[in-house]
Amino acid sequence: LRSVTPAVASPVEISRPEKLLYVNIDTIDANYKAFAELSKDAGDSYARLQKQYQKKAADLQVRYDRYQEQLNTGAITPSTAVLEENAINNGMADLKSMEAELDALQAEAMEKNAVITRDVTAFFEKYAGSRKVDFVFAYGGASNVLYANSELDVTNEVLDQLNAEYEKKGKK
Repeated sequence: LRSVTPAVASPVEISRPEKLLYVNIDTIDANYKAFAELSKDAGDSYARLQKQYQKKAADLQVRYDRYQEQLNTGAITPSTAVLEENAINNGMADLKSMEAELDALQAEAMEKNAVITRDVTAFFEKYAGSRKVDFVFAYGGASNVLYANSELDVTNEVLDQLNAEYEKKGKK
């Protein structure tokens, strides 16, 4: 056996101290107008359709249970049973259609979210470049940053600029 020495990358020399800043990501999520509009538009449509779906599914279950009981007790004629089966099958088809609509709404929201994320990333690349910043960290409830000096917080400045750019895009 031959001993292998792992390759170690030599450290990159930086001629200036690194510059770090952070934004409170919870504040950005809550106050960036693009996120707010996406949440409102997608959330309202999805919630409304989800509620309709749940009601239709519950009503259909009640109808099916009643149909099964009538079949078991012989309280339904064969011709009425066929009509009821068709109605139940049509209801199931409606539910499948609603599921497809819900999936489409989710896909649309994910697509819009991806665009917003690309816009925010592009913004930070510009922002960091113009200020000679090496890192912009996300600080908030779900971040891995345990402490951040508030003097490095640029959340409000970033949020103002993000919203201004978003408004400008909307007016074009």
